[in-house]
Amino acid sequence: MARVAGGTVLLAGLAAAVLGQNPAPLASAEPTVFREVTAKLDPGGSLYVFLSTGQWTAQLGDKVRGLREWVQGMMGNDADAVESVQQGFQVVENLVRQSGVQSVAGVGLSGIAIEPGLYRTRFVLQRAAGPREGYLWRFFGTAPHPLEGLEWLPADTSYAVFGDIDLKGIWEAVKREASAAGFEPMVEGMNEISTGVAEATGRSLEAQLDSHAGAAGVALLLDATRRITVPLPEEGSVELPEPALLLAFKVKDDALFDWLVTMMKEHPGSTEGSAGGARWRSIPAPEALPFPLRPTVGRAGITCGWRRTTGRSSGW
Repeated sequence: MARVAGGTVLLAGLAAAVLGQNPAPLASAEPTVFREVTAKLDPGGSLYVFLSTGQWTAQLGDKVRGLREWVQGMMGNDADAVESVQQGFQVVENLVRQSGVQSVAGVGLSGIAIEPGLYRTRFVLQRAAGPREGYLWRFFGTAPHPLEGLEWLPADTSYAVFGDIDLKGIWEAVKREASAAGFEPMVEGMNEISTGVAEATGRSLEAQLDSHAGAAGVALLLDATRRITVPLPEEGSVELPEPALLLAFKVKDDALFDWLVTMMKEHPGSTEGSAGGARWRSIPAPEALPFPLRPTVGRAGITCGWRRTTGRSSGW
């Protein structure tokens, strides 16, 4: 340690590094959830991150409020615009206050190869001690469990994300907070969306969301045995593995699947099939596209999925 005019400069750590010595580990002067988060991460891989967020998230409401005041100042004397901005930000402030995000004390991220070419990524949110309150802890999983959706992914899956999500709970929370803020245009718009869904499907959006069983996922599939040619903007083209995009939703009944199948049956080129307890129906896309595309909806076990495939007709 060296003292200079105006303060103190710590040189001990630098000297230890120069001499090749390992300095004694420091204990944080401020409490963190480092141990709790890192206990759930995979060390020794290609990615490892911990971020203590307690101080920032605790002040999130104040930051949103400050942003609202700044935007309102930019509106000048336009009373209608100021009122609209105020109502919109009030919805955001209500959601932040009720979301539970302000209780997030730490974030962790890790990535590791569990076998050559196959990687596992873990993302951890750690809440501060206290009661589990807020939308974040109610709508995105309430208890740990195996990721069942990963069990039926095809072998050519390149990237996949699955998780718990309460779609109906999120929809109702946004509508409730908009109503509490007096943001009537937003409430009316959400009611119109629900009515439009009812006219198209025979059931309101709330009823459709009630069929959702609380989990969803997305996966990108790349078939290396089949290739597609994609033209470049200027000249030439490039060959890529044949892609397919899968959107999956865990459901309680056949309502959504039956409605989609009924709509697709009206297409003259639609086809259907089944295998191993799974059912699907496909329709061809317009031939004007630069590569073949076949949208497919399928039902397997307790999951309904919508998959856009290129050239495939075998569904899942």
